[in-house]
Amino acid sequence: MERLDLSQKPEYALEESAIHCARYANILHLVKDKVVLDIACGEGYGAALLKKAGAKRVVAVDISAESIETAKKLFGDFGVEYLAGDANSAAELCGVALFDVVISIETIEHIKTPETFLQSIKSTAKDDAIFYITCPNDYWYYPTKEQSNPFHIRKYTFAEFRELTTYCLGDHVQWGIGAAVFGFGTVPLEGKTFSQLGQSWMEVNESETAINVLNATNEKATPENCSYFVGLWNAPSTNFSISVFPVSMDAYARMVEELESNVIDVLRKNQKENNEALDVLRKDNNTLSHELRKSRLLLRAIQAENEALRQSLIREQSTISMMRAIQAENEALRQSLIREQSTISMMEVPYYRYLRLAKIIPRPVKSIIIKIVRFVKG
Repeated sequence: MERLDLSQKPEYALEESAIHCARYANILHLVKDKVVLDIACGEGYGAALLKKAGAKRVVAVDISAESIETAKKLFGDFGVEYLAGDANSAAELCGVALFDVVISIETIEHIKTPETFLQSIKSTAKDDAIFYITCPNDYWYYPTKEQSNPFHIRKYTFAEFRELTTYCLGDHVQWGIGAAVFGFGTVPLEGKTFSQLGQSWMEVNESETAINVLNATNEKATPENCSYFVGLWNAPSTNFSISVFPVSMDAYARMVEELESNVIDVLRKNQKENNEALDVLRKDNNTLSHELRKSRLLLRAIQAENEALRQSLIREQSTISMMRAIQAENEALRQSLIREQSTISMMEVPYYRYLRLAKIIPRPVKSIIIKIVRFVKG
């Protein structure tokens, strides 16, 4: 619920009033005799609680004139000054260096210019003023990028909220996170100790003490899974408070039974999902093993084929070398044949001349010439 409607009781009145009042419960013990600004006050129940807690003066501002009129109608008897106006113009509307305590509950997520807003409320405060600012953890309520609260300008993580606020308000701050609580409490037996808050349907009883037990289990509240963030500047060291409503032990037993049942169902579901995931992993492992064996066989075949190609290449290179040698030998024979043919051509002329002379020279003369040649050679 974006605003707590106190004109008529909503369906989940107790839960809604507790989650809204829990934010104001942290600051009530610090406002006694103080001048307080409640910026973006909504229907004004928080401002009424502040005045009821002993604040000397409470100025409550909201951009909705309708909400301001409702606040005046429901809580007009508390003496709160309800004003309609823009939070970014708080200084112009309320004055500067005026307030001892400045409260902004679930406002910053609605502002387009948060730095301007923070500087504006800072200028309304005294130098040593206490600032109390909360911001919803919308990433838990709307986890995906596409999801968002239609009334909010942007979503903040705790780190983003811390960086933005400390940049404007400084580092003297105590941090807290808002979360659902589970346990036991003691409440007054007589209903008369609860009083109606103004003309609204809500009845409240302020408690002075509370004991928080540290939850160090895996299900503890963290900035990631909490409901809202809290920053308290320039205040004495404090334990943050709570806002609760009592239930019967019958309801408690049903909640525990439901919780245990849900836990068992979750465990069973997780076990089933884990088994299904293991089956998928086993199938994937078998498929990958089969593919790996096929890949290894293919690799061996490729290696054998490459080796065969390498040997074939070696043989081809040897054949090419032999062919080159044969070509070189053939070229040498060809050159030798050419030389022989040239020699034969050169010898043909003297030979034919010899034949012609042999026909002309008489046989006795030939015999004498032959003897002379033989004698010369001998």
